[in-house]
Amino acid sequence: MFEKIVREPLVHFLIIGALMYGYFDLTHKNPALKQKEEITLLKYDLKQLSQQTGIQDKALLFDYLKYQQALLTDARSLGLCKNDKAIQNILLHKMEFILNADAKIKEPTEEELKKYYKQHPKDFSQLERFDLSIKKFSADVNPKIVEKVRIFGDLDKSDDLQKLHNVTLDSVSQKFGKYLRLKIAALPENYWSHPITIHNQIYLFLVSKKQTGALKPFTEVEGKVYAEYLFTQNRIALRKAYKQLLSNYIIKVK
Repeated sequence: MFEKIVREPLVHFLIIGALMYGYFDLTHKNPALKQKEEITLLKYDLKQLSQQTGIQDKALLFDYLKYQQALLTDARSLGLCKNDKAIQNILLHKMEFILNADAKIKEPTEEELKKYYKQHPKDFSQLERFDLSIKKFSADVNPKIVEKVRIFGDLDKSDDLQKLHNVTLDSVSQKFGKYLRLKIAALPENYWSHPITIHNQIYLFLVSKKQTGALKPFTEVEGKVYAEYLFTQNRIALRKAYKQLLSNYIIKVK
């Protein structure tokens, strides 16, 4: 009886189907078991992207091209992507929405804010001196692209990075104006700012090596703690989601 059953074609079909489902489930739960697809970045594409965006910095262009192609390749894996440029732009926005949804952070509790406050005392103390890194873009570069480079790129490797050492808020105010003074004072240590436009140029700023005075009471800086927590945790979550996406692919340059 058993031998007769196992010879039935329907039984063979069910067994093969179960094995295929098991393999699919296993590889999706364990991405390391899934064969990685290659993404090839062409130097010609870098040149085209430079013309489209106005960005001249090769390292940042590479980061942005890698970001674009990774999202579009992921869209293709979902059966969404077409070669039409307009459709690709729409798909990029869709995939960015998915990436942001994956990286969404929950509203912090008061305990989480107090923990963050204690872990980052320099950000909530009187700022006396610090180092300032500056990255400048021309005015024709879209600030939205600069923002993506800020989040997903490696700005430390970018060209023409200006570094000022042992500066004060007063010297920042004299060089760039009072508005930037306020922005720099609110910037967490070792995080690049959002794009800031000054005299028809777009800038990103990073504060490091803070020298500070006394720590301000939590009740006095609670609003700043909340804003900084969201700013830093959002970037961390987005980079984590992006890193997970990139782990599915092998990046090559030709």
